[in-house]
Amino acid sequence: MQPSKAKPANARFCSQCGTSPDNPLARHACGDTPSIQENRNSEGFDDVLSRAIDKTLKYVLGDINTDVIYSYLEKRGCRSNEIPAKPSEFSTELRKILGSGRGQILGAASIIEETIVENLSAELKIYLDNPRLAQFADNIKKLREAYNDRNQNTQQIQCENSKVTIMNHVSAKSKEKTELFGSLIRKSSKEKGR
Repeated sequence: MQPSKAKPANARFCSQCGTSPDNPLARHACGDTPSIQENRNSEGFDDVLSRAIDKTLKYVLGDINTDVIYSYLEKRGCRSNEIPAKPSEFSTELRKILGSGRGQILGAASIIEETIVENLSAELKIYLDNPRLAQFADNIKKLREAYNDRNQNTQQIQCENSKVTIMNHVSAKSKEKTELFGSLIRKSSKEKGR
């Protein structure tokens, strides 16, 4: 399988089952509906993680070897679009292929995992303290949590800004109506006084 050719770079796919958004009413193989997918906070994170993994593998191993790894992972039940949801399985299989230390390719899997975490951190602008001390899946979990926390705070701020804008708009409209009503009353009073 060649994941980079199977999906256009600018398209969004379900992080759980790989369903394309072409049919907005389609039910996902994972059981989610498109509205659930739109509300999923981690979807943006999954996209960035997939890009970081793909970019790192291609840079370190080249396109052909990256395709071989994706093919191997798919045979083991971990499709490329499922990697963000299964970082532990990805790490285990990567270590089986490349090794993680003695007698292997000098711990290539560990080096690749560290590079993925570094690239992901740089892309998200979220940095971990001592990422080398934690397992790959733990680092991904920490980055996901930090990303979701940041996005939730951003959404709350945007929501509060929207409320203020709406309140200001309502206040301005109310003031406008009050002034109009006041001028009508004054006008009516003047006409009665004549």
